[in-house]
Amino acid sequence: MAELILKDVPEQLYRRLQHKAEQNQRSVDTEAVACIEHALVNHDINPVDVLQRARELRSRINVQLTDDDLFVLKNQGRP
Repeated sequence: MAELILKDVPEQLYRRLQHKAEQNQRSVDTEAVACIEHALVNHDINPVDVLQRARELRSRINVQLTDDDLFVLKNQGRP
């Protein structure tokens, strides 16, 4: 396995990493690797899949929203 050395890690960040490692019953090194893996997970969104899912959900609720309806819903509770 490759070795990674981090220098000049802010103290507060290191303490947070230690705390998270304790919560997950891991060493600080193992927790750091887990955090890096999580950060590098592919979060790409496929627009075709999103549109297909939206169409499926819309067909289930069987409601037609107008532009005016959407405007009101988007602005509810906003100043």
